[in-house]
Amino acid sequence: KDFSDCRAETFEIVAMCSSDDLPANESKCTLWDSAISYVFSLALRYIYAYVQFYNKDNLNNLTDGNVLKDMSNITSNISLISSLENVLHGAIDFSALSAREIRAIIGDIYASYNSITATQAADFILDLFSFPGVLCAIQKAGGWTDIERISGTIVEHHLDVHCENEAHFALLSDVEYFIHQLTSNQMSMTATSVSSRAALDNITKCLQKVTEQGDCGDIVNDNVRHLLAALYDGKSLSPEFPDVIELLPDET
Repeated sequence: KDFSDCRAETFEIVAMCSSDDLPANESKCTLWDSAISYVFSLALRYIYAYVQFYNKDNLNNLTDGNVLKDMSNITSNISLISSLENVLHGAIDFSALSAREIRAIIGDIYASYNSITATQAADFILDLFSFPGVLCAIQKAGGWTDIERISGTIVEHHLDVHCENEAHFALLSDVEYFIHQLTSNQMSMTATSVSSRAALDNITKCLQKVTEQGDCGDIVNDNVRHLLAALYDGKSLSPEFPDVIELLPDET
């Protein structure tokens, strides 16, 4: 069946471009060349991952009522683990870190990248929804009723636990509430993103100093190698979300 008539004509209203703070030739993934629907879905994935990661203690309750019901408590619970803090302040030698501490730091690195990317994803969705004409185009296409009904089924039957590839759509069970949550938490998410980026910059500089010293022993070298690999993986797996701009006449 052809569902093209149900598609919002958002692509006829807005275009996407590289973020101001990311020159196009330095991007790892040019999302602004992708379909808006794909970028929107990807943004949902990163926001859902953000909510999941920082709601570990309440993970079983995420589908009880609304996925985002505890979002306001998320950003206040984010803090760097003590071992990473000690490393950044030079209070601990890399050779003194246990395998468990290294794993914890690696987890912190991925969490920091997740925070940065989820914040960009939230900004993208808010910019898209606030762009003149977009909401009218969505309403013209039938609004969110069908999407909310299907997403509500995911929430009601806890399908996000068993269908990971579609779990992020649970965020759309109540679109108005979803946008409200993103708007209410935008400042706190941004603050967390800034502190996360600073932490990543600090540990990168710290590791660079160690590598510049040459061979520091097998334990230190192995620890540094694991952390550098995590930094590389986290960066390579974190797309830069584009800015939303007005579509020029010759681009339609």
